[in-house]
Amino acid sequence: ESTTPPELPAISCAAAVVCCVAEFTPVVGPEALDYVTLRLGGYRGDEFGTLCSAKATNEDDYVQQKFARLVMQSNNIDEPRLCHSPLVEAMLAALGSGATSNSYVDYDEAGCLVIVGSDANSNHPVAAARMRRAVVERGAKPIVINPRRIEMCDIADLWLRPRPGTDVALFNGIARVIPDQGPHDEKFVEYRTEGFDEWRELIDKYAPEYTEPLTGVSATDIVDAAAAKVASESMELASLSRLVASRWKYAAPPE
Repeated sequence: ESTTPPELPAISCAAAVVCCVAEFTPVVGPEALDYVTLRLGGYRGDEFGTLCSAKATNEDDYVQQKFARLVMQSNNIDEPRLCHSPLVEAMLAALGSGATSNSYVDYDEAGCLVIVGSDANSNHPVAAARMRRAVVERGAKPIVINPRRIEMCDIADLWLRPRPGTDVALFNGIARVIPDQGPHDEKFVEYRTEGFDEWRELIDKYAPEYTEPLTGVSATDIVDAAAAKVASESMELASLSRLVASRWKYAAPPE
């Protein structure tokens, strides 16, 4: 009996998805593996490409690039940077560096911790331990901004749940309230910021009553988040799956 697998019709990736969805049936592991092997066997060189995971181990990524280069005879291997590219560009423009701008020690010293879109306990347990210690031992005020409940919500003073895609509007709304909570540090603004007046004009319309219907976050919570920031001497911001931390602190102007 012939062991040669049957030939499958050549179909595009889009058609394959439609076909698989239309004729979706459960299969056992070996059958699925045979199907993938047969399909991959029809591609070589530039016809094949693969993406490694930024969260995989070095060993896993090493095996994947060996498979691409030796078996598939392709150099088309990369790591998906779609989520990090805009982030790095924004950090370069705002902070001058596309990397984490502070040390773990700053978590211990922060008066307010704002955790945005990051499940720190799952993705960054070392940083999460620092955050918890700051809350328990030093009384830091944690604010979680995430549509999804995470473990850090258990110790959060505030949990803001903006509609997906409205986080920028929420930040503008919080920033709009902060000057109303008290005078800002004029020396800090003069020596350590650029475009402050233009920024104030931009956020002027984001009053809590305007921001609430946009984001789904109540005006009261927006004001409370701003008040927590103003009440603390420093704020630590942790965001996204790759921990990006930025620290705001009242500082004396340079000599």
